[in-house]
Amino acid sequence: MNRNRTLLGVVGIIAAAVIVYFGFLNPQPADEDLQATIGTVTKHQNEQISDADVVLAGEESTDWSDDPVVIEAMASILERATIAQRSYAYLATGRKARSEALLGASPEVQAAVLGQVAKAEQVAAFQRMEVAKQEELAGRMNLKVADFRGLNLDRQAKAIAQLGAKDRASILGRVEMKAQLAAVAKADPQVHSEILGRASKTELARAFMASPQLNRVEMFNALPANERQQMMGKVYAASSNNLLRSATPIEVENLRQQMSEKNAADLFGASSVHDQLVWAGRAVKTSPDAFSTLGRTHKAEVMGRLYMQATPQQKVAFFRAQPAEVQNELFGKMSVKADEWATLELGAQAKALSGLGLERQAKMMARVNKAEVLSLARTADPAIQKEFIGGLSRIEKSQALKLGASSREIQDALGRKPAIRNAVFSEIPADVQIRIMGRMVQTESLNR
Repeated sequence: MNRNRTLLGVVGIIAAAVIVYFGFLNPQPADEDLQATIGTVTKHQNEQISDADVVLAGEESTDWSDDPVVIEAMASILERATIAQRSYAYLATGRKARSEALLGASPEVQAAVLGQVAKAEQVAAFQRMEVAKQEELAGRMNLKVADFRGLNLDRQAKAIAQLGAKDRASILGRVEMKAQLAAVAKADPQVHSEILGRASKTELARAFMASPQLNRVEMFNALPANERQQMMGKVYAASSNNLLRSATPIEVENLRQQMSEKNAADLFGASSVHDQLVWAGRAVKTSPDAFSTLGRTHKAEVMGRLYMQATPQQKVAFFRAQPAEVQNELFGKMSVKADEWATLELGAQAKALSGLGLERQAKMMARVNKAEVLSLARTADPAIQKEFIGGLSRIEKSQALKLGASSREIQDALGRKPAIRNAVFSEIPADVQIRIMGRMVQTESLNR
């Protein structure tokens, strides 16, 4: 009892944290015949399932049924779950899936479930059988079919109960699905666990996926850490694109904030130069202080060549943005003096500035507003753009990705480089991994 209370307390804490922080959207049992479920499973459901666990109509999902690696991973998790967790997963599957799994169970398990079926339904199921089968079973009751029909309901049910497990299992196969499911919902969780014991890998995977998210998290987190890492690594390698497509903007946003500096920089580098420039520009507008050193890590040659791409108006504006002492220093290196330069036309002023060496041009660029530098870079020659981006420090690249790229752009970038994708997603907490993996199923098919 104390152990159960402790477990429920831990689960409650996990549930609260996950729901508040992430707000999962996953299916829950909807059949009215499941409301009678008793014991640990009922308590678990009542405490942990909320409206946030219901899949909304139209929510994007991905069919994973042709991915043996994902199926194997999910089945493995369920195979090693507790009896209560397996029971909960089984009861969460669709009506058809529950019925098929039940009828694939051992005769002993089916016979146990038949004992939970209403007496009238047991007799009705017997009467739905072929005449020859009725006669065969009646003979094993030491009765004729006519004699069986002449008994009252209680005695008919008692006679059926005296049959062997295999014969009672054959009667269960004739029970209406609704009555089957009502009976199995009343059965002990051990029965539910044993029903899944004979299920195929695909059926186990579907049961795992149908189980509400919090139950999946419990099952997944119960695995040793090394096995969790190994399992998710396989899933990422096989289905990382599906995982990425299933991630919500808020999940990508949280991932972005958790990314290590190295992984963020690597991901930034895996994207197109155009995207990199756009992201860097957005990041500068979002947090200019984070880019206080932008450009200073570049080689003078690159910054100088970028300066040479500027329009005459930009070149003069860059010069005028310099402190007075820098302007005076630069005048000393130009072919014209300060008073003479001031009388020149714009084109002539720009030409005089172009006569400065690359090093001094780069020095000017380092003191220019960072947004202007990036704006110039986006219009520069592609070769210079590439050199400019390549000169960003790792921390600048990391900041550009985290501050500038949208959720969709990060997903697209991750989709290009499997090695980087796997490294980045390895940083996702286990519960979020499960959440994303949980969307890799067409939930509607589970309830057909």
